[in-house]
Amino acid sequence: MVQVADLREDRAYHDGNPRAVAGADVAGMRTLIAVPMFKENEPVGAIVIYRREVRPFTKKQIELVSNFAKQAVIAIENTRLLNELRESLQQQTATADVLKVISRSTFDLQTVLDTLVESAVKLCEAESAHIFRRTETVYQLAACRGYSREYEDYMRRRATRARKRFTCRANRGRRPDGSHPGYPSRLGI
Repeated sequence: MVQVADLREDRAYHDGNPRAVAGADVAGMRTLIAVPMFKENEPVGAIVIYRREVRPFTKKQIELVSNFAKQAVIAIENTRLLNELRESLQQQTATADVLKVISRSTFDLQTVLDTLVESAVKLCEAESAHIFRRTETVYQLAACRGYSREYEDYMRRRATRARKRFTCRANRGRRPDGSHPGYPSRLGI
């Protein structure tokens, strides 16, 4: 915890620190306290309160703000956990939806592929997605989502040769688990 009795008398203000100068001259800060917020010894933020007059905060007031800081950490962590839970639930729901489509559409591959690209776009908050299927010598567009009709038609007419395109490179040299020895280090995965 830091308390500054008078910001205009503080070294940071006299050294011309832009935040201290703006705080004092623009916001009118004079006395302030900053209470750090920690989660498991890792900083997650701080609560800063100030007065426009020079009047230090009492021990009781500082204790109160320290308690608020602890409550804020709990609220931040609860929100993070809730968001993770929601995201996980969305992913599980989407996976269940895809599995339902697959089980109902065992003879309709197109429905399954369309559902997969739709789910990928939604869950990854992407604008578009596509799936290419490999034939003997080329990759052809099998499903897409989020493209203009013109671009989709163009992609369907234009098969990609199984050579140096990204789709082809992603498949060549891949490991049994689907990872690719050349990409993880460059993609940071």
